[in-house]
Amino acid sequence: MSQEWYYTVGEERKGPVSLRELRELADDGTIRPSDLIWCDGMSDWKEARRVDEMRGYGGRGWSRE
Repeated sequence: MSQEWYYTVGEERKGPVSLRELRELADDGTIRPSDLIWCDGMSDWKEARRVDEMRGYGGRGWSRE
């Protein structure tokens, strides 16, 4: 079974979605680099741009700096 991911849009939590769907949301701008994402096994919510699985997805502003 694939991992379920959750994400925030503003103050609202959304999900679950697959990693593929999460990456598509980043690519289309729904998820911004500073939005928080989480999946089971992570110790806490992290900014999307700081999650290894999101590397290479999203547009401008997605650097890991």
